[in-house]
Amino acid sequence: MRLISWCKKHWKLLCIDMVCIIFALVLSGSMSHIIGRQYSQQEADRWQGDGAIKYHQVSAYMQRDSAVTLETISQVRSDIQGKLLEASYAQDSVTGRLWIDAYMAQTNDSVSKTSDMGMQSVENVRILGVGGDFFQFHAQDLISGSEFRDDDISQDKVLIDRETAWQLYGGTDIAGKTVEIGSRQFVISGVYAAKEDKTERQARGEQSYVFMDYDVFHEMYPEENIVSYEAVMPNPVKGFALLALKEAFGEPEDTMYAEDVVLSFSDKEYVDNTSRFDALILLKKLAALPKLMMRTTQVSYPYWENAVRALEIRLEVLLLLKIMFLLPVIVTIAIVIVICLKMLRQYLKDNFGRWMDAACRKWDEKARERMQKRALAEETEDEKLQNMMNSAMTGLGDAVTEIVGEQKNEV
Repeated sequence: MRLISWCKKHWKLLCIDMVCIIFALVLSGSMSHIIGRQYSQQEADRWQGDGAIKYHQVSAYMQRDSAVTLETISQVRSDIQGKLLEASYAQDSVTGRLWIDAYMAQTNDSVSKTSDMGMQSVENVRILGVGGDFFQFHAQDLISGSEFRDDDISQDKVLIDRETAWQLYGGTDIAGKTVEIGSRQFVISGVYAAKEDKTERQARGEQSYVFMDYDVFHEMYPEENIVSYEAVMPNPVKGFALLALKEAFGEPEDTMYAEDVVLSFSDKEYVDNTSRFDALILLKKLAALPKLMMRTTQVSYPYWENAVRALEIRLEVLLLLKIMFLLPVIVTIAIVIVICLKMLRQYLKDNFGRWMDAACRKWDEKARERMQKRALAEETEDEKLQNMMNSAMTGLGDAVTEIVGEQKNEV
């Protein structure tokens, strides 16, 4: 009754709590919507399969002068495979491949085509040399054609964006036609459209982006190093995948186990893409936001990582707002719990004596019953003993009488 009375008295507070809960649910839905649209961060979920092995997606971003080449990637792959074997993961433990990776290098160049009307060219195009399973991590929205693969027989293929296609050919259905990049001719494998995401459009800027095979890219631009490496691998315990990646890149041991958000002074930065949107991680980054705004390295982020980092800040703000909306609800719940505890305490106080008296009476009744049963049992034993003694005396008297009678007969 006291709780009902309190609720009636503070109905306005309860209405405010309901509004706060609604706003918190809306913010939760907005956060889930933003996270769900980050395709490039969710390859681990897509690779998960039946869920028998838990996977994490991890990334490493390097400075352009870090001298990370394909030989470096080969060594990294070997080290990661060794770590997985140490953790008792073997290729025959799963159907298909155990883990996948992708890498990327980039530069700027012009893309052109020559026709009867002369040469048409698009300047300052961002050329991305990609390898591994890059398009499995970063699937493009194709308008025509297809993405090229790492194991294609012909590697002289490029994937161009819609804007470049329109400027060169005045259309998008141009798969199979050719373009020139750095005096080398390429076949257009497909045309894609940039994602309709405001943050990603801002990260891409006004530049056009063209994808080509890394081996060809390295032949054309041998001075450009790999600046991005991504992998999806088993994560049997917390932090295993990220730690394996850092060790594979030869990160100093004293920088590998820090759990707090710290500034990086290395020429590489590492990200656990799978857990980067966890509430606790977002709160830590929000608390360390002034520190994270500092630039201590010259790491070159690709456009998708820049877009995600901008969204992380938005998610941190939404999470903070959600917590603020939930605070009144938490306070109200705490008050209700206190009231319920007080009511329980008063109820116990009012009834404890009665309960103790009833328990004592019940105990006394049981004690009396036990004593009566014991007395009855003792009385029964006494009667049995008395009967036995009487029977013995009667038998003795009969024997004596019989002996006396025999003696008289002899006399």
